[in-house]
Amino acid sequence: MAIVRYDPRVDIVFRKVFGEHKSICLSFLNALLPLKDGEKIVEVEYLPFDTLKRIQEGKESVLDINCQDQQGNTFIVEIELHWIKEFLMESLSKVLKELSHKVEVKDTGESQLVYRLCLLNNCDANLQFFKHQYPYITIEEDEIFRQLRIESVTLLFIDLMEFHSIPKLPQTITELWLSFLTLLADRDETMAPEALLIDKDITTAVEIIRDMTLTPGEMAHYDKYWDNISCWRSLFAERYEAGYEEGYKKGLELAANQLSMFTNARKMKKLGLASEQISQITGLSEKEIDEL
Repeated sequence: MAIVRYDPRVDIVFRKVFGEHKSICLSFLNALLPLKDGEKIVEVEYLPFDTLKRIQEGKESVLDINCQDQQGNTFIVEIELHWIKEFLMESLSKVLKELSHKVEVKDTGESQLVYRLCLLNNCDANLQFFKHQYPYITIEEDEIFRQLRIESVTLLFIDLMEFHSIPKLPQTITELWLSFLTLLADRDETMAPEALLIDKDITTAVEIIRDMTLTPGEMAHYDKYWDNISCWRSLFAERYEAGYEEGYKKGLELAANQLSMFTNARKMKKLGLASEQISQITGLSEKEIDEL
């Protein structure tokens, strides 16, 4: 077993593995994208990674790739790593609004096909939430992918936590690549399972991480990446807990008020007040009063 150190789901490590080695990138994309026979990618070209421009445009992808398939068709693949559900849903909402607007204005210009590959780390995307808002959406699901399509853009969602166990042979190359991302996820030194090393490209990827050396600046970014995820998850968890407690208190208050209304209504009914009068005083319906 090869000893590895860094987590390939961290953006800087992901780019060093898949953004600097085209043969590995080809294997990874051909394994993960829903491409038909005769449509496999044969060439990739990395698009410029401008951090400032990406912040200004609100881009979430860690790697953008221009691809050419066996038939000479070209398309773009944008790869995203998501850890926080709230950020994922916000990003998805923004993307769908932009795409829906293009559809509504009936842009007749030919659009380049785009695949947006979203790798999810313990955060679920509620695709059905958007179904009623954007009538142009098509959603499909299978054992690995959830696909959301609108015009020339296909969004692919893969829950990496489904592959957080040592694969049992035989496995597809798709399952092996997804297991590669999750099984090397320990921040401490760990061992790459032998099951992953049956594929030469995955073996090479493991070796790249094993031999990887980060500069002090890159190491600071690596540690900060984990700190940010931890902070945001804690923040949203605290907000959820605070909201739950507030909702619980309001629920108790509402139940107490309703109990008081029914108690008072019974007393009024015993005093001989008409149901219509009791309804006006308590806010209960006449039917509810008659059933007391």
